[in-house]
Order: sequence, then C-alpha cells, then structure tokens
Amino acid sequence: MPESHQAVPSNTTVGAAHDGVVVTAGSTSCGPSEASVSRRQARSPMPRTDAPCDTNAGTGSLPPGVTDLYERAAVVLGQDDVGICWPYGLEPPPLSLISLDPGAYERRAAHARVRQEVLVAWAERHGLRQSRADCCPLWLGRARSKRCALFAPDCRCTRYGVSHPDSGWLEHTVAWLRDDRPTVLTAAPCGIDERYRRRLAYWEQVDPRLRTATGTGWYGSGTTQIVLWRRDRIAHVEPARLQEEPDTAP
Repeated sequence: MPESHQAVPSNTTVGAAHDGVVVTAGSTSCGPSEASVSRRQARSPMPRTDAPCDTNAGTGSLPPGVTDLYERAAVVLGQDDVGICWPYGLEPPPLSLISLDPGAYERRAAHARVRQEVLVAWAERHGLRQSRADCCPLWLGRARSKRCALFAPDCRCTRYGVSHPDSGWLEHTVAWLRDDRPTVLTAAPCGIDERYRRRLAYWEQVDPRLRTATGTGWYGSGTTQIVLWRRDRIAHVEPARLQEEPDTAP
C-alpha cells in the first residue's frame, strides 16, 4: 500500500498536537475546557538547545529544575523554532497569562510540569523518542515511521480512514520510536469500555508481536493510559504513573 507523510487534515479529530493545529492549553478531553490558544502561545518558552535557556525574549531565566526538564524533553520529544514539541494536553500555559494573572500562570505551569516530568522520565526509562508521524496501530507494523496514506482512496488507517474503528480509544495519542523504529503507541481515553477492549484484543490477535497494558499515564483528569507496543522491539512497557495532583485552584 502506498504511504505518505501528508499531514492530518485540519478538520480531523486529533489526539496529539500537529503543526498548525489550534489546541486548548492545560486541558484534557475529560477535564474542564479552557480558553483556546495557538500552538505558538502554548509551546514551552525554551529556545533551541544550541542557545542558552535564558535568552528567550520576555521569559527571563528558567529555574534550574525546569531547565533540566526542558533539556531532557528536547531529546525525548524534539523541538522546533517555537519550542518543545509537547504532546497535546501537556503544553505549558500561554505566556499571555503571566501579565494577566502571574499566580494563575505559576499554578498552571506547576500542574503541567508534574505531568511533563512523568512523561519524560517514562520515555527515558524505556529508551523512546517521540515520532510526529503517528496515526493508527498499523504504524507499528512498519519498518520506519510513516503515516498511513490518509488521502489515498484505499486508505486503511483505522484512526483517520473512512472506517476508523480505533478512533475512539486513540485519544491523546503519542507515537514512540526506539532505535528509529516504530515501537510504542500511547493513548489516554476517558476510561476503557468493552468496545476498546475488543479492539486491543483484535490487534494482539492479528499481529502476535503486539502487546497491550493499561495504567494511569501522565494526563490525569479521569483518563486511562493505553500502551500498545511491539514486543520484538521492546520486551515490556510499563504504563506511566501519575502520583501527584498539584493544587491548581485560582
């Protein structure tokens, strides 16, 4: 089947932030909705790794612990000219909030950092790096990271295709590489029902290399993490565990 690096259409439900997509800062699908902000506003205030962390205009120096976290995140998640490529829902609050309510910004930033640290530490522990070419479990069957051919008439993508039986549980999806090969998919739906369990069992049946596990993950707000991985590329993957819920009251 022909494959493509074409971007996800803008009118498609997206589980992870993609270039040019407007996202909602500090929220998850199970949590309260907050004001929508652009991707540029939401990205981490960190320049490229070849520049000092305190040279980003208007942000000042980052605390040492945050600097360390962002440097590690740049390795695990990648970055562009805007900042760290945080998955959808883990972006820091918009910088515009600093002038409006500095206290609220600090509380929301602390809330985000807890989740960011859980994600980065989990990826480091498993030797994983984020891929921006995620789509559906078919991605795991490929030798290299490529999306399904989303605009092809015969597109078989089970997340974005005409028939999309996996679109329900593939919320907040992140694709992970190990040794530059598709290895793990993580998702964070609002709980797991029997339909989702049947789909996960289906993938383990049609591809014996695949395994699944569930846990708390890093999003919180009532979500359950689903981990789907290639056991021939990584023997076992433990779901991430969010242990702390920082106070985010106004």
